[in-house]
Amino acid sequence: MHEFTLLGVEILGDERWLRLVSDPLWVSDVLRPALGDSSSGGIIITRDEFTAITSLPPPRNATREMVGSLLERFNNTFIGWGNGTLEPQNGSNMVSYSAVQNFTRNVHTAHGLIGLGEEESFLDSYNDVIEQYNMIAGADEDEDEGVCAVVRIRIEQEIALTRDAFLARLEIENMEATELRRIQMAFLITDVDSGAVSTQLFVIGNETLTGALRDGDGGWILASSESGAAEWLIVPLSEAAPTENRNYDIGGSFSYVSSGENITIPLLPTRITVAPDPSLIIHYFWEKFVIGDNPFTDEREPSVPFALGVAIHNGGYGTAMNLRITSGQPEIIENEKGLFGYF
Repeated sequence: MHEFTLLGVEILGDERWLRLVSDPLWVSDVLRPALGDSSSGGIIITRDEFTAITSLPPPRNATREMVGSLLERFNNTFIGWGNGTLEPQNGSNMVSYSAVQNFTRNVHTAHGLIGLGEEESFLDSYNDVIEQYNMIAGADEDEDEGVCAVVRIRIEQEIALTRDAFLARLEIENMEATELRRIQMAFLITDVDSGAVSTQLFVIGNETLTGALRDGDGGWILASSESGAAEWLIVPLSEAAPTENRNYDIGGSFSYVSSGENITIPLLPTRITVAPDPSLIIHYFWEKFVIGDNPFTDEREPSVPFALGVAIHNGGYGTAMNLRITSGQPEIIENEKGLFGYF
């Protein structure tokens, strides 16, 4: 715990930021915009930005003097490290590079925490220091001071869209005096442009029989003077039209046995056009901090709604038709401490 305190004080310049202050909204709404690339000074706090920040209400339990000292420390560190000066000179208010590296190694060894890398921004360092300090401090305190708990929540979602599919229908009317037996259908799908057999690029579903047509040994059976039909749902694979519309002929042959004689009849092909499929990439994003009631105060602070966002990118060549996402109610799937929660 001592090493982590030293690390936090080295970055923040004042132990009070660790022990008293925890205000992530101030970081995200006030400090981060001033250090962003689009701000007037970039990562350097300009005089106007310094005046604007210090004139606002400080973070909870902090003072304006603490805020001013923190901004000065960040500025001195950014400028110094950028110029190759990695250590404070004559007691200047800046972060020591060697001290951060040394404390980070010690904290990682003692607590198994991820150290602060050189590529990490000072804003992330600020948040990480506060969070990890509180986590370690909470583990060192008595149970009466608080309980570290993990609650896992699952939100089930379903995504649906319309795909290309084709319905094939074969209608049969038996005008023979005897029944037709071993009725079968063999599909043949060819590429119109190349003439290549392309049946393997399609998924042909199981047939659905209607009318007097029924299953039999080795095929279907249709009684004399009866009629029936068979239907198939044919779904093209993505390879059938990778980048642009492609035309295919669906045909084949129809065979049956009548009075002991095998008969095969070729079917006139029907032309279809297959469009490319969409290729959807789904991104989920959520807020880093969730604000709720502070259990260590008598006042009941209101909970702030937690935002869960979904962004969908179509990287394919086809249009996603009738796209919709259905979200289920959040479900608590792990709550070892038995904390109260509801949705």
